Amino acid sequence: MVKGALVKMGLSALTEWDFHLPLMQLALNSRKNRGLLMTPAQVMFGREMLPPQVLTAPAMSLTAELTAAHHLSDYQAQLCRQFDSSYKITYFMPGDRVLARVPVRASSDAAKFTSPFVVERINRSGAIILCQDVENGGEVPPTCNFAPQQLIHLEQSLTAPDDAFEVDFIYDHKLHHGAPSFKVHWHGYLNTEDSWVTLTDFSDPSLPTAYAHTVKNDANRKRLLKAIKQVSDSP
Repeated sequence: MVKGALVKMGLSALTEWDFHLPLMQLALNSRKNRGLLMTPAQVMFGREMLPPQVLTAPAMSLTAELTAAHHLSDYQAQLCRQFDSSYKITYFMPGDRVLARVPVRASSDAAKFTSPFVVERINRSGAIILCQDVENGGEVPPTCNFAPQQLIHLEQSLTAPDDAFEVDFIYDHKLHHGAPSFKVHWHGYLNTEDSWVTLTDFSDPSLPTAYAHTVKNDANRKRLLKAIKQVSDSP
């Protein structure tokens, strides 16, 4: 989650991550969760974290204190904007027919969803309990509870399957025997759901090329562009 937040911040050089990490952690731990109406610090320690201006030495100037407070506020605001822009709130009701996302796929060709299931009930905490879709001969669902991000309405998957996995951004790549793979953050999903995909998995072939042009190392950028062209030109 922290790595994804650093990437979303648009830092010019990831080599400076160690400089931004403490302030990023402070911003994450002091940001109020919309569901719990509490910050992670309140959940873990029962109290709010002290902001930098409270922990500064008495000799610290007022300008430095205001600068620290401004940076913290700016980090929190940017995190909120990035999260709100990528997170899709989906509501479910008892009786809805849904598909459950497969947490770990054996390969990029494996199914992304399993089921269908039926929503049995929703706990006060928002956790969703599924039951078997008996009328359509569905499988018995896992005993665990599901979060809304792990489910998709069956009607939505039939009418617009590509929308369920829209690429938000690419932030890493690797080459295996000349074939490129890309680390993708999916629009509307948490950073823990990021996955590696191959070039043929992209519905928009311009996305990997656009990412390749952002690679800062000249040799790596040329090598990646060459690999993309070779795979694209192959029958």
